[in-house]
Amino acid sequence: MVGTLVRSAANDWGVRVRCTEVVESAMKYIYIAGPISKGDQPVNIRQGIDAGLQLLRLGYCPYIPHLDFLLRLVKPITWEECLAWDEAWLLKCDALLRLPGESKGADREVQFALAHKIPVYFSIELLGASGLSAI
Repeated sequence: MVGTLVRSAANDWGVRVRCTEVVESAMKYIYIAGPISKGDQPVNIRQGIDAGLQLLRLGYCPYIPHLDFLLRLVKPITWEECLAWDEAWLLKCDALLRLPGESKGADREVQFALAHKIPVYFSIELLGASGLSAI
């Protein structure tokens, strides 16, 4: 995957400048699928964020659709619009992590991933044991 690396350095006058360069990133992108609105929404969102932070600490680059709830606070969008957006992101990911809990959306994302030959894992431990290293 191609990513952007931002470096900060001092120039000849001691002024900090930022330069951006495009680099090849070996980080593995992981889509997190799990319940959001069914059941206890704050608990579900916390579960998604916690999983994302755990993946981040392991060196993966997680996509956390649970954070979409912030978008919905600002501008309501439909469930179908969210899923279309999420599926576009999922196509860019190296794997999907399915969190426990009932969710029509997460079940649909699992089927979408499998149809596009994107591996699906049901725990962070299984993801790590799969050989899909973070970098």
